[in-house]
Order: sequence, then C-alpha cells, then structure tokens
Amino acid sequence: MKNCLLLLTVLACLGCAPANQLNRFYFGMNKPTGGAVSEQAFNQFLQQEIGSRFPKGLTLFEAKGQWKSANGTIEQEKSRVVEIVCDDTPENRDKVAAIAAKYKALFAQEAVMVIKSQPEIVFH
Repeated sequence: MKNCLLLLTVLACLGCAPANQLNRFYFGMNKPTGGAVSEQAFNQFLQQEIGSRFPKGLTLFEAKGQWKSANGTIEQEKSRVVEIVCDDTPENRDKVAAIAAKYKALFAQEAVMVIKSQPEIVFH
C-alpha cells in the first residue's frame, strides 16, 4: 500500500513542474518618426530590461524583417531577435509582456512580435 501511495505521489508531481517556455521576441530597429534605434540604445535595453528580468541567459540574433504596418505600408527593417527559455509561469509571462511594452514605449514602436512555444529541451 505504501508503494502505491508513493507511486501516485510521484506521478502526481510529474505534472507539478512548470513547462519550459520559449519566448522569441522580434524587435524592429526603425523608428516610425525616422531614424533607427542605435546599437548602444538597444544594448542598454537588452541589459536593463531583458537581462535584469531573465539573468539566466538569452540568445540574440541580428535579422532583417518585413511586415505590413498599420497604415498598410510594407516595411523592411533591421531587427533583433531575442530568445529566452524560462519556466512557463504567470510571473514570467508578465515579464515577457513588460519587455514588449517597454520597447514599444521607449522606441515608439507599433508592435513587438513575441512567439511562444513549449520546446523539449535536451542538453547533450
């Protein structure tokens, strides 16, 4: 009987740990008012707003993207893609939303795209 209870407890707790969440941010570097977000300004944002919220690490890519703005114009611009893997918790979801909102406010952006997925993570 003890073994059955132990097995049930272990099986129940397997679902207790939060799933991994991959958050992929797409930050446009053009400013709608003209000019671009400087490398210095982006790196400062990366350290102060992203790194401070997710100090365990991230991955940064330089990219070039295209999208249709709210006024219907096709825009092409340099972008930065940031990937963060973290536990899928309400606190971390709030941090992700705060990062996107802060970037929009600081750099007058129409939007920040965030793709979320639940990957299987394996270290070899």
